Amino acid sequence: MHLVIDGVAKVFTAEKADPIDFVYSLLVDLTEVIGMQAITPPYVIRYAGENGDGWEEGISGFTLISTSHIAIHTWFADGRFTLDIYSCKNFDSSLVYLWLVEALENPEKMETQIIRR
Repeated sequence: MHLVIDGVAKVFTAEKADPIDFVYSLLVDLTEVIGMQAITPPYVIRYAGENGDGWEEGISGFTLISTSHIAIHTWFADGRFTLDIYSCKNFDSSLVYLWLVEALENPEKMETQIIRR
């Protein structure tokens, strides 16, 4: 099962107090929400593109879980984010959605897609 989420949330803008800690905690908590076991701690980095290279500043993070991975990418300029939860074991995607709405403080936009593998 591969849950793909594209959205916009104010928690991912540059004004957030400590976005690295926020994304780290989000990855830890999502692992618990889907009932999986982390096999690595989250790896989270802040990035900023060089002038003219087309990349924007944001945060990316991932964690390996026993059944695959969770990955997130954010963009500070407009609060966009993409989130993938990929697992060979099924999980409750509606629970993830509801949990994210609260954790992301009612995102402006959140579109989901499920890919069965």
